Amino acid sequence: MKILNICLSLLAALAAGYSLTYAAECNPCDQVDACAEVDCQPKSSIDFGGWVQAGVYTNSHGWRNGLDSNGPGHTFTQRNDVSLNQLYFYAEKKLNTRRGFDIGWRAEAMYGSDAWVTSDFGDGKFDAQWVSERGSTIGAGYGLSLPQLYASIGYKDLTVKLGKFYTPIGWEAIAADQEFFYSHTFTYWTEPSTHTGVTADYKVNDRLTITAGWTTGLSNSIENKYEDSGVIAGFTLALTDKSNVYYYTTFGKTKNFGDARSLGANVLRDDYFKQSLVYEWLPNDRWQLVTQWDLNNDAFVEAGAVKTHNSSYSINQRAIYKLNDLWSLGARVEWYKDDAAYWGTPDAEYVGITFGLNYNPTKSLSIRPEIRYDAATEGKANFSGALPYGNSRSDQLCGGASFLYRF
Repeated sequence: MKILNICLSLLAALAAGYSLTYAAECNPCDQVDACAEVDCQPKSSIDFGGWVQAGVYTNSHGWRNGLDSNGPGHTFTQRNDVSLNQLYFYAEKKLNTRRGFDIGWRAEAMYGSDAWVTSDFGDGKFDAQWVSERGSTIGAGYGLSLPQLYASIGYKDLTVKLGKFYTPIGWEAIAADQEFFYSHTFTYWTEPSTHTGVTADYKVNDRLTITAGWTTGLSNSIENKYEDSGVIAGFTLALTDKSNVYYYTTFGKTKNFGDARSLGANVLRDDYFKQSLVYEWLPNDRWQLVTQWDLNNDAFVEAGAVKTHNSSYSINQRAIYKLNDLWSLGARVEWYKDDAAYWGTPDAEYVGITFGLNYNPTKSLSIRPEIRYDAATEGKANFSGALPYGNSRSDQLCGGASFLYRF
């Protein structure tokens, strides 16, 4: 931990010194002369910002469902409770490599009921120690996490990132200001949230960017208690001016399977492979259409047992339509096959249908109500000793609303 702090401090000092020097060289530049064509701008500026999101979510069974939550697929720690999901702050010095070499960094902090999602719960170190345990059927209580803390170095079309950062796997983001819907898909919970390590992005041309890197596994800290190791690879491709393809995968070995999944201390090792393929189509300024396919494979070894193979896969689609500057409509449909028994009985299948509305009275404020139908269609998966939506219920109607304010 001390080594990480020292490295980040040195990088930050180097970045500040380089930026101020470069800014001094460029200060005589006038925005209307030829120098402006090569982006002669002071690079010492740092962006600050954040947001706060709070809301409430409930289901048709209420307290009668016998659960302390809204069931699988929901980030909210308790049903019927008003929750402070995210009090989020960030500071960033962005890279600008149009003139060649540059150094940047980004630091984020989040307090709230969502903090456990971005904490280093894989090995229980670093910010995982700042999230309180509630004994809930999902997640933990309020806490503090550092979702991203990294330095970046770039030279022209190559960028290298070192530290803790969000995963490139999948489409959804835990950061509330990047999401249309209040709730998440089933798929989201089988994807990693964060990684610690190093990645490199290379812009091949204006349409293709490729990514490769090494990590300490899934949601592990720099301490890497279990000495896990993983690889990240993928690409972003602009098929046309209005359509994009995103493919990313991560695979490796982890010894923290029992701790992270709470499946018991007998699990000795887990080999994981996760991949996500996303197609985005923007036919015009009003529509955004996204299709996502995910595959997750696990092969773990228990003491005195043979290797066990599990998998899960899913497909989901979302459509968002902008009515005007104030209102947007959204719909999301998902089918999820839970062969890996992430939520109970193997071979379970889930269906989720969500309709949402975004109201943006100002640039800073968003109000996001939604209604959702969830069902376990096959397998009737267990969830903490009960059917996924409590007692004898394998489906539910639920809904809620969040208030997001950006600053």
